[in-house]
Amino acid sequence: PGSLSDATAALIKRPRWLACCAAYATAGGVGFAVPAAQDVVFGEVCGFSPRAAAVANGAFILAGVACGLALGRARIASRRPRAVLVASMALGVVALAGLALTTTPPCSAPTSIALMALAGASGRRAATSNEDAASGRTRIFRGDGVAA
Repeated sequence: PGSLSDATAALIKRPRWLACCAAYATAGGVGFAVPAAQDVVFGEVCGFSPRAAAVANGAFILAGVACGLALGRARIASRRPRAVLVASMALGVVALAGLALTTTPPCSAPTSIALMALAGASGRRAATSNEDAASGRTRIFRGDGVAA
């Protein structure tokens, strides 16, 4: 294992990879913030019942798990990591933009629940193939989406 200075030097040599890591970390942070804030937004802003907010949260989690399982089963992420990452990020942007546009009164519970499910599905950016998970290997991707 390298030192912190080795890791910093590697990041400086790969600015595109650093930008990808920053984008991924930002998207991950947003992915954690959405379910944390949804009770306040759906309850206080939209006036949804606690049950509707719970259904939206369940849809977020269920869609994320289902998408992760599907990506792992299909092994798409190991064959086309860049395409999966870009599609997942795009799905997340669409879902969050939709939520931002539709969470002003009057809000639609079915639309909000569907968008929460899309946001949850977009969180499966780090899916790896079953072989990688089983072998314990960690795949590091260069900025161009190719395993380093």
